[in-house]
Amino acid sequence: MLSSSVLFPFALLCGLVRAGLTNYTIDDGNSAVVYSRTPVLQCSASTCPESWTSQLFNQTSTMTESPIIIAFTGSAIYVYLTMAGQCIFNIDGIDVGVFNNSGAAAAGNIQLAYSNTSVPDGDHIILISPAHANTLIEFDYAIYTAATNDAKHSARVRAIVAGVLSATVLVSGLITSAFLWRRHERERKFLLRGVRLVDADKLDKASIKMGHVPQQTSE
Repeated sequence: MLSSSVLFPFALLCGLVRAGLTNYTIDDGNSAVVYSRTPVLQCSASTCPESWTSQLFNQTSTMTESPIIIAFTGSAIYVYLTMAGQCIFNIDGIDVGVFNNSGAAAAGNIQLAYSNTSVPDGDHIILISPAHANTLIEFDYAIYTAATNDAKHSARVRAIVAGVLSATVLVSGLITSAFLWRRHERERKFLLRGVRLVDADKLDKASIKMGHVPQQTSE
């Protein structure tokens, strides 16, 4: 049976793997977002009222009447926007959802318009298209869930696991050394048990037999 000291690093590693999913935010001005035509308006603190922009992620949003293309790598996607009209969501060439909002356009009521938590893990393209010619989309941001790919995080995980493994090896080595020392001490005591110390005469005879002749002292 494996000891707990051996199993612990692997349990920790499994926990780190399970905890390796992270949410990443794509703002409307991110390079991962492609607008098929020049946006009608890019709203910021300099172009829109502060009471409006303060409700936006990163205080910006983009209004367009044309399709929006977003590339992401992960296993879930969440899109936050508002609009006047109707838009269609398409992932990898397949229509996956529709969002309707008949209220006034650009009213600052950004909301979760589409979410999908069952996307196969990998590279994807989500297309947000106006369903009608008079549809105006105000895109704020999107969030996607992916396995953590931050180099610092990976290095930190490797350092933690390496440290735990090193500590385990050290502890195991100390335990083994202590066990061998104790066994050696038991064997030594067993061999010496009941054996008398030899006297000087027997020691001299033993030395001669082994070729070690004691020196004679002159008178």
